[in-house]
Amino acid sequence: MKKSLLIKILMMALAMVLVFALASCDIEEDDGYQDKEDLQDINKDLEDAKPSEGLKFKKGVDKDGTEYYSVTGRGDCKDAIIIIPAEHEGIPVTKIGGNAFSESQYDEEDGIPRLERVLIPESVTSIAHHAFAECESLQSIKLPDSLITLDSNAFEGCEKANALYIGNKVQKIAKAAFAGCKNIQVVYLPDTLTEMSAGVFQDCKMLGKVDFGNGIDFIPDATFYNCVTLQELDLPNNLVKIGADAFRGCESLMSFDIPDTVTSVGDRAFMRCMALEKITIPVSVETWGNFVTYFCKNLSSFVYEGTRAQYEAIKCYPPLSYEEDGSPKVVTPNQSLSMYLSIKATHVECTDGTFDIKQIMEDNGFMDSENLNPDAGKTEEKDEEAAE
Repeated sequence: MKKSLLIKILMMALAMVLVFALASCDIEEDDGYQDKEDLQDINKDLEDAKPSEGLKFKKGVDKDGTEYYSVTGRGDCKDAIIIIPAEHEGIPVTKIGGNAFSESQYDEEDGIPRLERVLIPESVTSIAHHAFAECESLQSIKLPDSLITLDSNAFEGCEKANALYIGNKVQKIAKAAFAGCKNIQVVYLPDTLTEMSAGVFQDCKMLGKVDFGNGIDFIPDATFYNCVTLQELDLPNNLVKIGADAFRGCESLMSFDIPDTVTSVGDRAFMRCMALEKITIPVSVETWGNFVTYFCKNLSSFVYEGTRAQYEAIKCYPPLSYEEDGSPKVVTPNQSLSMYLSIKATHVECTDGTFDIKQIMEDNGFMDSENLNPDAGKTEEKDEEAAE
């Protein structure tokens, strides 16, 4: 009897120790997304595969006199899985040419199958415009760690690709490089990335998480336009500007704390973020665009990390209007006008109190402004046209 009781006490003590140990550990929650290390192994099974035969190459010479080869097309290759060699005729393959593997260049009726997978070697430093555009059957995208420049529309419309790895040396990603890649779910941008153009991830409808790294200081126009699943953002530490339409149509985004390094937020930056309930604006913001939070129907108030006086000092130019002779009217910048145009927002929470946005507008003489549309909210289509 005593022995049985002792065993029970020991088991209870062990259980308590285990619970305490688990509670004390910093356990990282699984957010359901692949981590960067997993994505790095996307094409591991292809690394020892024999290079594809029949590919078309073009020799070039760099400014320093170094010879290289660029892959310019399929040539006679009719493989669904393409292995690009690191060398051709003993010379490094460093570039992939414009439209090289774009589906618009090939026809299945000619016996050329749709591209399903591609291995890009660790010798490639640049991928030109539309190189893999509209490759609708491409299953995944792995950019090598040697890559420095990714040109415009390089992988646009690769609808089936559900995994993306961006190499650790990429410095530039040009316009719409991954636009319309509807099944990509997570993106990790390297710290080396310092230049990114408009619409890079536009219409990536399954994109739920983005880790920016700390290389870029500007989120360009329409970067995540219509990324309707986007919820998790790890923003760069040195972010200065959020471009026009940057997060427009991100219908799953519920909150956004603008970093205290940001000085400018562009037109329609968060327009039609239907789930957005909270947005925090730091005192670092100096200019605020038009219709920034238009059609954010769950957004009832703003949190401003400064005083009302500081809030009113932020520059915002009202929507452009014209004189009878067609010349643009001279307008005075005013922050509260744009805030009012969020439709649902009625209050701004400042450090010295919570204030009614309409009252602020009246105090600043804007309630009778010709720029305010008396029919705002009656038809979404009309209002969205006015916001353009």
